[in-house]
Amino acid sequence: MKKIYSILCLLVILTFAQNKVNAQSFNGGIKAGATFTQVDGDGMSGFHKAGFTGGGFINYSFTEQVILQGELLFSMKGSRASSKQKQIGDDLQINANYFDIPILVGFQIYKNFWMLGGIMPSVLVTGDETINGQPRVDSPGFSDFDCSFAAAFNYRFWKNLSASFTWTYSFLNIRDGVQNGYSQFLWFRYWGEFNNVFALTLQYHFR
Repeated sequence: MKKIYSILCLLVILTFAQNKVNAQSFNGGIKAGATFTQVDGDGMSGFHKAGFTGGGFINYSFTEQVILQGELLFSMKGSRASSKQKQIGDDLQINANYFDIPILVGFQIYKNFWMLGGIMPSVLVTGDETINGQPRVDSPGFSDFDCSFAAAFNYRFWKNLSASFTWTYSFLNIRDGVQNGYSQFLWFRYWGEFNNVFALTLQYHFR
C-alpha cells in the first residue's frame, strides 16, 4: 500500500504544479487505452496478452516544438500462450501489473504529429504466473522495480484529443529467469526476462 500512496501523492503534486507555475507553459490531461504485451525470455513468443493502461500526464513546453512530459499510468502487462501453444501444451500466463512513470522529451515533427522518447521507471503492483488457471509454484519471483526505454508517436486530431502509439522495452530484467528453463538468451548469455509492450491510447488534453 505504501507504493500506491507514494504514487498518488506524486500525481497530486504534479496536478498542483500545473496550476501554480506559468499556466501558459504547462498542460496536462488524462489518457486510457490498451496494452499488447509479451515477456521476452519466457518461452511464449507473440503479443497474445491484452490489458488496460490509463492515468494522467503533465507536460512543460520549452518552445512550441519541444516539450518535457511526465506521466503516471496503471498498466497491465505479462504474456500468455497462443492458441497453437495451448493445443500442444499447457495454458501458461504471466500477469504483471505496474505503476509506470514515463519521463519523455517530445518534438513536433509536422503540424499535429509528435515524436517522444525517454525512460519509464515502473513499480510492481502485483505479479504472478499461472498454468492451466492455477498458480505456478516453481516460477521465479518478480522484481519490485522495472525501468524501460520508451518511444511514442502522437497525433492530435482534435483540439483536446490525441491518439498515441507507444512502445516500451525493459532494460532491467523483471525476474532472473535462469532457473527452470526460463531466460532470454542473447549474446551467449542468459539475461532473464523483459517486458515488451505496445500500447494504443486516447488522450484528453485539458487545454
